Amino acid sequence: MKKLGLIATLLSVFFVTACTATEDTTNNVLKADIHLPDQLLTNSPSTFTVHVTDGEMAVDDAEKVIFNIWKAGSEDETETIHAEEDETGAYQVTTNFQEDGLYYVQTQISANNLRAMPKKQFIVGKLSENDINALTKQADQSNEEKNHQHH
Repeated sequence: MKKLGLIATLLSVFFVTACTATEDTTNNVLKADIHLPDQLLTNSPSTFTVHVTDGEMAVDDAEKVIFNIWKAGSEDETETIHAEEDETGAYQVTTNFQEDGLYYVQTQISANNLRAMPKKQFIVGKLSENDINALTKQADQSNEEKNHQHH
């Protein structure tokens, strides 16, 4: 009799677990796609846009969308700009660059209790010799990391 009770208890635990596993447990994922102009020049306004989605749905009510922009090697001089939502539901900022070079943009987005912080590298005007060397070093490190992952 005790065995029958134990089996019934185990079956009920298994049944509850099985039911929970088959429930819809869709994980929402906040995705952000940063769009930059095709050409970026110094002393000319440049608009950056980020399209935010939660799963398949566009997010047009994010709690926070911030763009952090800095020149390579000058992280301590990061420009932080709060984005405005445009008529398409995307978020955008406009900025001017004073110097040619290699730059980074990273957005900080909070929406629907989720966060995303995509980062993109871009070039304004022409690259200096230092920028080219930094890119070459970065590419070498990236290739090295990929080779270590495959072994």
